[in-house]
Amino acid sequence: MAVLRPGDPVPAFHARSSTNPRYAFATVAGRNVAVCFIGSAALAGMDAFVAQCRAEAGLFDDEYASLFLISSDPVDEREQRLQERIPGIRVLWDADGELAARFGCKGATADGKAVLRTTSFVLDPGMRVAAVLPIRDPLAHFAELATA
Repeated sequence: MAVLRPGDPVPAFHARSSTNPRYAFATVAGRNVAVCFIGSAALAGMDAFVAQCRAEAGLFDDEYASLFLISSDPVDEREQRLQERIPGIRVLWDADGELAARFGCKGATADGKAVLRTTSFVLDPGMRVAAVLPIRDPLAHFAELATA
């Protein structure tokens, strides 16, 4: 599946969150939303990115904007490396890569090994992609996300 691009509608889906086994993503329509496929909180610098997001209570407040951190690492959940902060930040679990595939972040190497392209998607209140931001440097990514 191709990566979603600006203007594309986000496909409706349900996903398991830290607090809801069947979170209906469409319920966040009406505000700006950042969806960040982080791969794992254990990736170099990703813990600092997550800490920056958690510290910005004014940006992610569920009134103006909401943030979804999506982890594909089962160890993140088992060791509780990612925590929700309500209002504003939710964690979705994607160990099977289904959500990453829907957004076009799941790929494969030449030898067929699955790979996740760490990427953030900024959505407008109508649930259309406004920006696609590859996470090249987790330490600088919060600034990119905050200005998108």
